[in-house]
Amino acid sequence: MADLRLLVVDDNATNCRILTLQASKWGMAARGAQSASEALGWLRSGEKFDLAILDMQMPGMDGLMLAGEIRKMPDQ
Repeated sequence: MADLRLLVVDDNATNCRILTLQASKWGMAARGAQSASEALGWLRSGEKFDLAILDMQMPGMDGLMLAGEIRKMPDQ
C-alpha cells in the first residue's frame, strides 16, 4: 500500500486523525477531510486519490451519497 494516495472522510476529528496517521505509517499519502463537502472540494480542484475511506454516518451527506458523487466525477 506504500505510495498510494488515501482520502479519509469522517466528521469525527479523532477517527479522521487516527486513520490518516495509521495510513501514513504504512507509507501511504493520506489526507483527512471532516466533511463530504470538503472532500468534494479537493476532488473538484483536481486532487487525485487511489483509495477512500468514507464514514457512513455524517451529517448532510453520508458516505454512500459521497461515494455516488465521487463516481459521477470524470477521472475518479
